[in-house]
Amino acid sequence: MKKIATLTGIAVVSLGILAGCGGDKPANNSAPSNSQTSSQSSTSSNTAATGSVKEVKVEGTNYKIEVQPVEIKAGDKVKLTFATKEGMHGYSIKNTSVKADQVGPGMSKTVEWTPDKPGEYEVFCNTICGPTDKHTAMTAKIVVK
Repeated sequence: MKKIATLTGIAVVSLGILAGCGGDKPANNSAPSNSQTSSQSSTSSNTAATGSVKEVKVEGTNYKIEVQPVEIKAGDKVKLTFATKEGMHGYSIKNTSVKADQVGPGMSKTVEWTPDKPGEYEVFCNTICGPTDKHTAMTAKIVVK
């Protein structure tokens, strides 16, 4: 009986890992929270300044996050669009309330953020999406001057 419980636990954990980065299809997602909007990403430019709002595209693939550099100053309003090419990812910015959960291939979520102080902000995958060594390496930096 103990062996069956152990094997069942291992199977559940393995399926959870496979549903992350290695997965091809997005999970059935409920509506995003008030601070997030979902849309299909069709912009050709990764970053652009629109009036007083800076637009930044953050894109994830299996075991990698890319942020095209854009000059952001403390106090700037920033529109972050989190997109995924492959796998299922969630995104957060360390030491902030910025979060976009469960973004699957071909999907994107947009979050507005106003950084209040200069520094390097770490973007990371907040969805367990594969082996620990590869998942924990899924980081990128946003520099605020």
